[in-house]
Amino acid sequence: MKHIIKRIIIGRGAPACAPTPTPRHCGLDPQPPTLLHCYIGRAYPAPTFLHWATARVAPTLIVCLLLATTYVQAQTHEFSVYGNGGLSSIQYSAPTSMKVAGGVGGGAGFGYTYFMTPQWGISTGLEFSLASATLTADKYQEKYELPSFHNMTFISDFVGYEEKQSATYLHIPLMLRFQTTGTHRFQVGAGLKLGFALSGSYDVAIKSLTTSGYFPKTEITVVDESQHALTTYPNVPYSGDLSLGLNVGIAIDAGMRWGLSEKLGLYTGVFLDYGVVNILPSPTGPNIHIVEYDPNPGKLTYNSASTTQLLDKATLFSVGVKVGLAF
Repeated sequence: MKHIIKRIIIGRGAPACAPTPTPRHCGLDPQPPTLLHCYIGRAYPAPTFLHWATARVAPTLIVCLLLATTYVQAQTHEFSVYGNGGLSSIQYSAPTSMKVAGGVGGGAGFGYTYFMTPQWGISTGLEFSLASATLTADKYQEKYELPSFHNMTFISDFVGYEEKQSATYLHIPLMLRFQTTGTHRFQVGAGLKLGFALSGSYDVAIKSLTTSGYFPKTEITVVDESQHALTTYPNVPYSGDLSLGLNVGIAIDAGMRWGLSEKLGLYTGVFLDYGVVNILPSPTGPNIHIVEYDPNPGKLTYNSASTTQLLDKATLFSVGVKVGLAF
């Protein structure tokens, strides 16, 4: 009887994992743990942990990998070569006696676009562009005083003045671009362009130029003195270099990118460039006139109207079509 009672007491009081040397590894014991064992040892069966890891951790890792893959695929680099043409002019603020007409121009460039997402990107590159303008005046008169020569007033009378100008610029665009998805994509971009003048020239043709000198003390006007360059000159042509400064303009373009293959596309669209700064250089000396007179020994020097007080502001303006290849 004593042996039976002792066996019952031992069976009820002994821990389920008493034979195991390390209670915290009860999960490795082939016998299932009791409620008391799991509370004391904080141990869980291995199958329960694996089930939690499979159900919670694995899907999270898969989602992260998919997001990372999508982000990497969205980082695309696109290069392009293109040409454009249309109205490309140097716009002047001129007096009413002089008319300014824009000219036809064009350009060509190399572009690069980094797409942060499949739809949004940033574009830059290099673009060469040609702008032109024509200044005309049916009749125009200039006059200014020469204090060093008896206070003479030099007078120039123009009939049929025409000046043709052209300038070449290197532009660096920086634009934000948006495109739709699919094989054929609509694209639109907007931003700024920074332009550096590479070259410029002008050609002037005057049908008739008459020069004269007025002396206020004697109220005498001197004409027909060819030895003093005071006479009438028919058909006066001359030319020279055009000096223009840095250009900053607002740039907008829109069009379609037609998919020719997986990476090659044909771009067709329109563009608008609008200069917002004055590209005429700041004057460094006294007023300059179209015709400068040197009384000794009687010599005329000709200038572009853009260097005179007639024109105090000029901007670039371009609008037209754009065609290129993207790859």
